Amino acid sequence: VMQTVDVVCPSCGERLTVSREHIGRKGRCQSCREVFIITDTSGVPLGQNQTDLGETIIGWLDESEQAAALKSKTAVAPRPAARPRQARQVNKNKPPDRRKQFPIKLGHVDEMGAFFLFSPDLLYDEDFRSAFSQRCVVCGNRRHLSVHLVVWSSKLPGRGEFGARTSYSRSVFELDKLGGLTGGDLLAKLDRIENLPEPYCLPFPYYLCPDCSPIGAIVPDVRLAADGQSQICELGIFAPKQAEEFVQAVGGPDCKALKALREEKLHDHDDPWRALPLAVRSRIKQWFNLEDGEKFVVYIPDGDFTKTEAGLAGIALTNKRMVFRKFASRVEIPLTERITIESVTAKGRSQLQISSRDTKPALLVANDVLAERLRMSLRRQGAKANWLAAQA
Repeated sequence: VMQTVDVVCPSCGERLTVSREHIGRKGRCQSCREVFIITDTSGVPLGQNQTDLGETIIGWLDESEQAAALKSKTAVAPRPAARPRQARQVNKNKPPDRRKQFPIKLGHVDEMGAFFLFSPDLLYDEDFRSAFSQRCVVCGNRRHLSVHLVVWSSKLPGRGEFGARTSYSRSVFELDKLGGLTGGDLLAKLDRIENLPEPYCLPFPYYLCPDCSPIGAIVPDVRLAADGQSQICELGIFAPKQAEEFVQAVGGPDCKALKALREEKLHDHDDPWRALPLAVRSRIKQWFNLEDGEKFVVYIPDGDFTKTEAGLAGIALTNKRMVFRKFASRVEIPLTERITIESVTAKGRSQLQISSRDTKPALLVANDVLAERLRMSLRRQGAKANWLAAQA
């Protein structure tokens, strides 16, 4: 009769039963993929995250040990059907309980967004630090998100001397590669931010899609409270809808901060020009300004520039004209003229060659989403745009 021992994964607490001959060898937990040394934990009481289940050694030992196990034809009791792994995974990764409400107030609203005030002690609460929903904090998109961390840069040592060098955002990894983790399970995968004291070093994630820049999306700060002694956190959220969603998540639908936010009529901020981050607007103003009676429609950035360089180049479209800027080139086309746009795909990149009868061609690099946004915007303005497709 094969002798068995209980094995508990030191990472997730999964409890399995394996052959005693595997003590001292490496194994890999099927639940969390942690690699650890097999030790005899017989007699250890079952915890909340443990299940008294048998598990075949095959599939969670490393490849060399899998082969040895197959050769020896060892086997243990099969997994009972009453507690399938999928059900435990769903329970393990359930979203944080939003019934918990946190004290938060609206500080002010300006062209940089809505700014909320709260005690630094809230940063110790995992539910609070999981308050941002898994959508882009700028546009609301839910696909191809990257995880960023709120960086309380004012608490970095030497802030006065090196403050200009501190980053506005810290991108960690792609959310899709985390297998649907949320809440505390996601926070457990994120490292603390070095050189920051508690609780400011604790990971506080938000999310961005590939098309949106982190500049001005989240503006964190720590300052003295009104009593002049204690500290208070200030968190600015640029996008109106995401600001409202955040404050409702942490304070509930009836909290004073949410009501104050709505009274400020933050959604008047949805004007397409004012919806652009302040830094982006400042750069665009270097080569474009609205004329009398003109209405701004959309800005299309150029793909040859990074997200952090948004505003330096691209197309500014109004209800009267299209203005293109890239490096030293600037082209202006009235919408009353016929515009020819030739879409050329080369080396996996899309290029839009834009021209009219009286202007020299302009070359804009844009992905499919931005190209379609430009096409639809021109159509809504009644522009005479002729789109052509070509292969390089």
